[in-house]
Amino acid sequence: MSTKAFSTYHQHASGHGADIKSDLKMLDNKPLTPEEMEEASEVFFKSFKIIQMKMPVDSTTEDVLKVMEYVAKLATKARSDKERDKLTASFGFSKANDNQ
Repeated sequence: MSTKAFSTYHQHASGHGADIKSDLKMLDNKPLTPEEMEEASEVFFKSFKIIQMKMPVDSTTEDVLKVMEYVAKLATKARSDKERDKLTASFGFSKANDNQ
C-alpha cells in the first residue's frame, strides 16, 4: 500500500471508527493498474521461463504451471530454512556445532 493510500486509509479508519476489515477488503477489490499488471507479469514470466527451459520439449503450459507450483513451495521452504538458520546462528546455535 502506498504511503498516500495508507495515510488516507488511516485518517478514514481512525476518524470514523470504521471497520478495518471492510476497508481493507475494499482496497483489495480496487482494480489493478496497467503498471501493476506489467510489474507482476515480468515477475511471473521470468519464473515461468526458468521452469519452462528445464522441462521436456513436449511439456504443456499446464505442465509448466504445475511444476512452477512445486518449485515455488520448495523455494519458500528453502528461504524459511535459511532464515531459521540465520536466526539460530545469531543466538550462538549452529548446525555445525550440533553435529559434533
